Amino acid sequence: MFSATTEKPFLMGLLLLFACLSENHQTLAQSADEPTKPEASESQRAESRFATWIAEAPAGPRRLIELGEVTFQIDDKALARAKKIGLTRFHVRGDYRYRYMTTPPKFDPQSNEFSTLVSVKVSWTDIEMTHEIIFPSDFQPEEPWKSPLVQHEFDHVSCSTDPRLRIVIKESFGAPFRFEHRWTPDENSPPSNSGTSRSILAKSTIEEIEQKIRDTLTQRIKEIERIIQLHYDRLDEKTRSGRNSIADRLAFFEPFYSLKTLEEMEFADLSQTAIAKKLDAAVNGGGRGGLKDTGASSTGKEVTWKDHYQWNSLP
Repeated sequence: MFSATTEKPFLMGLLLLFACLSENHQTLAQSADEPTKPEASESQRAESRFATWIAEAPAGPRRLIELGEVTFQIDDKALARAKKIGLTRFHVRGDYRYRYMTTPPKFDPQSNEFSTLVSVKVSWTDIEMTHEIIFPSDFQPEEPWKSPLVQHEFDHVSCSTDPRLRIVIKESFGAPFRFEHRWTPDENSPPSNSGTSRSILAKSTIEEIEQKIRDTLTQRIKEIERIIQLHYDRLDEKTRSGRNSIADRLAFFEPFYSLKTLEEMEFADLSQTAIAKKLDAAVNGGGRGGLKDTGASSTGKEVTWKDHYQWNSLP
């Protein structure tokens, strides 16, 4: 090596010497103790903390985590905007199918419009609720499942997974409906070639009818979300957003999703008698919700609304 460097300018020798020293430095660093890992970010620490919470959750909250597909987050800005010390967000999600039939179009010469009566049948294939519970970044209780704030946020989850609400969703969203559709003849819109009873309708008319159906179903979901939020608001008002406890839990939660409460909230679909009959059975028939419990921690049996709320009681 040295003989090679003597044939090069002195500067080149220094460069090669520096390279050797660098290689030696790297070798020494690899053979030494492992370098200190960078400190985990706040979100990473929170994620690890929440994973521990879930792993150590008692049976009641664990059931709600699975039933409500609950995730935890930290977001100080969102809490500041909402002026809350904790926040639960819910999302209604469902896969559905519908079928509809139309009557033969009738022409009204006075209005120069066609009309048809549309009858729609809806079927749910799945009903799901997902939840995000947001805590402040400095909320790190030693025993989270004994924390009143954690219980309060899981009471919100209980509200939106109440067996009686599931009846309301199933019966109100899935109720058949009818409407009249009117349209002006359009010579540029040829009839559909679907081969069904709607084949005499123009493609544009069919698209308008199906859009009305989707709009109706979207409005039904919004109405369900509205009454859930109103029940959330009642819980927050009673507890001052988790600052106060509920002395008699069953007495407080018993009116939730009752016919009287839904009437007070002006729920739009109370005209469906099936809701009234099934809710009455859910409350007076031993409190059963009439729907099977789900989730890995469940038994797959029907649950009562009373047990549903008692499972989230503090030990």
